[in-house]
Amino acid sequence: MDETDHPPRHWYVIQTNPREEERALHYLGEKGVETFFPKILVVRYRMVRVGTVVKPMFPSYLFARFCAPKEVPYVRWTRGVKRILGAEEEPIPVPEEAVRLIQEQVDERGVVRIGRRLRPKDRVRIRSGPFKDLLGIFEREIDDQGRVEILLNLVGYSARVQLHESLVERLP
Repeated sequence: MDETDHPPRHWYVIQTNPREEERALHYLGEKGVETFFPKILVVRYRMVRVGTVVKPMFPSYLFARFCAPKEVPYVRWTRGVKRILGAEEEPIPVPEEAVRLIQEQVDERGVVRIGRRLRPKDRVRIRSGPFKDLLGIFEREIDDQGRVEILLNLVGYSARVQLHESLVERLP
């Protein structure tokens, strides 16, 4: 068996029609094309409540693994697919390592967990909300929803507060 029998499969970036990522995933899957559509948790603020929503990491883009140029027309004409990134006749493959690094960050819910940026004892400043501009020390993560505990140093008093990590920035 030589390489012409089984040409190598590479990852490519597929641009979908607006808000048709799921449609493209469905039809590519039906054709037996391996796909990867990374999603992330996005924090939403409504009035005084904070919530999270799962959104595409790269809206209108997904990764597909196939053999080019043999399967290019097959993928290009799939419902929901707008184009394959690269030159018209020759799509540009994405390094295997780049896709693997993102895949390794996916949790059990299928959400990419971007590395934590805070470590215990980091000095932090609260960016918004009722404690805006107060300084404190990062103590710990509370849950997977992004809540953290901060030790605030107030005038002669220390208080622990819990808030969403997006409201906190690390100081140098």
